Amino acid sequence: MKEILGPSFFIGNHNDDIISFGPGEPDLISIEHPPLSLKRRGYGEVQGEEDLRSALSCRYPGSSPDNFIITNGASEALDLSLRAIYTPHAKILIPRPYYSSYLDCVELSHMDNVFLELQDGRMIEDDVEKAIDGCIGMIFNSPGNPTGIVQSSSVMDKIEKLSQERKKYIISDDVYEDFDYSGPHRQLKGEYIISIHSFSKSFDMCGHRVGYIYATNKELIEKIVRIKACTSMNTNLLAQDFACQVLETDKEKMVTQSQEMEKKGLYMYERLKDLGLELWKPEGAFYLFPKMEDSSRVVSELYYDYGVIVYDGKWFGAPNRIRLSFATSRENIDKGLEKLGCYLNR
Repeated sequence: MKEILGPSFFIGNHNDDIISFGPGEPDLISIEHPPLSLKRRGYGEVQGEEDLRSALSCRYPGSSPDNFIITNGASEALDLSLRAIYTPHAKILIPRPYYSSYLDCVELSHMDNVFLELQDGRMIEDDVEKAIDGCIGMIFNSPGNPTGIVQSSSVMDKIEKLSQERKKYIISDDVYEDFDYSGPHRQLKGEYIISIHSFSKSFDMCGHRVGYIYATNKELIEKIVRIKACTSMNTNLLAQDFACQVLETDKEKMVTQSQEMEKKGLYMYERLKDLGLELWKPEGAFYLFPKMEDSSRVVSELYYDYGVIVYDGKWFGAPNRIRLSFATSRENIDKGLEKLGCYLNR
């Protein structure tokens, strides 16, 4: 059977006959998207519209609108950040398993990847300190995609300290900040911290493509804006209008949707354990990452023979695992797991 080579094969697949545990597209019901009038607009600010950046600064104590850059999703934010910190022959530390696009983004920015092996999805302080030597910086996410693990406060403190003392750029991928089931999300701070965020997950705006960079380093912000001016220019203005309005969502609704997502994750976790699979308990985000021999074959056969989408752990640097998203309805979870059970019994 033909091997499926990457996540792009599945992105945008909304066929009603398919059960998708693939892309992390939240099925939120608590976020209202008010109608907006279409009107002719000129170019917008490359850094992002003032009203949206001002609204964001209210969420970050001590910040100002100048600390933010509105981007075409978190993907552009990552790309711009890497290009801004580029130096010839530089190395970037990436914990493994990693989010699938990290490697390509580093290589496209003409830098080299160095790996830090996670232990049961977690970083070890001493390992981080040793591995970051010789690197210009590091990319990681917590809550983690694909692991679903939240890194400990002590590890986060260590990373923050290393960043400041050794002048290491830390690109903190915080797109799942509102789906941290372990407690309040830990926001890294410091001159060399570049924090990446997205409206896609928290506000069910995947297709709108609105993300942002938060950083306190003025020179770095200015450099990123200059790069963005030469590539995409301003982020879509209508999408920014949507983003500005959804930021007014009641905080209690945000908490409720996170609690509901956690319940689905725990439900799916127990169901997968009942199928005999070995996996980590979800602590954040909306992914489960069970062990599965010959993962590439499993991904292909589940899709072509059973109409179920799962992601290959190989795409995340972890062969013989598969990633399943529980950001779908309980009905789809039940149908998909029934098919997965039939496949495993076969």
